[in-house]
Amino acid sequence: MNPDIGNVIFGTAAAKSRPKNRRIHRKAAVCEMLDISPGTLDNMVAENLFVKPIKIGARCVGFVADEVEAWLEQRIAERDAKTEQRKALQ
Repeated sequence: MNPDIGNVIFGTAAAKSRPKNRRIHRKAAVCEMLDISPGTLDNMVAENLFVKPIKIGARCVGFVADEVEAWLEQRIAERDAKTEQRKALQ
């Protein structure tokens, strides 16, 4: 996005604080990435087990890529912490 357009649409402060390369993953892409069904993804969102989607159209939602990546990193860290705990107990 042209920085001047960002200033007009979002205001100067928002244009400066907004990440320049924010990407959105569509629901189907997230399901494929996680190898889960759309229904499972909906359940995870409803139970606050996954990041909330954003509305990007009248009948379309997406997930902020950075949030999805952070969620994945957290899950990996949790797995690794459990593995370290098991090794320490042996």
